[in-house]
Amino acid sequence: MNSSQPFTTLNNGIKMPLLGLGAWDMYGKEAEQATLDALEIGYRLVDTASMYGNEKEIGNAVRKSNLSREEIFVTTKVNNADQGFDSTLRAFDMSLKKLNTDYIDLYLVHWPIKNKRKTFSRNVLILIEKSFFIIKIFKYNNTILVLIF
Repeated sequence: MNSSQPFTTLNNGIKMPLLGLGAWDMYGKEAEQATLDALEIGYRLVDTASMYGNEKEIGNAVRKSNLSREEIFVTTKVNNADQGFDSTLRAFDMSLKKLNTDYIDLYLVHWPIKNKRKTFSRNVLILIEKSFFIIKIFKYNNTILVLIF
């Protein structure tokens, strides 16, 4: 990250900006322009989700900005209907396609659904238990996926 914006360093060494644009309730050109404006004034984290229906526009803005992809931290989330091991991996690939990027910096479960929780043990790199959450981080297609249940 080459920004003067404050950031935190995650356990895997990746730097994540502390200030970001949430793209909920923005659609079409509005989502794209708001993201471009945010990046222009110094935002370096953009948070979207497949259920927002604006991943394509967010990806467009990231590509149209005058910033390298490495300078922008992109977070998206799996939709509730797509939770489960195989369906989450398919949803991840669809988000990559819609964002039209080579990688996603942080991939989250939008919110947990008790009966959708699956075992990811064959791909789990780290398992951290914290209060009410189990955070599973695993690698898929050279991207670290973070799932919070």
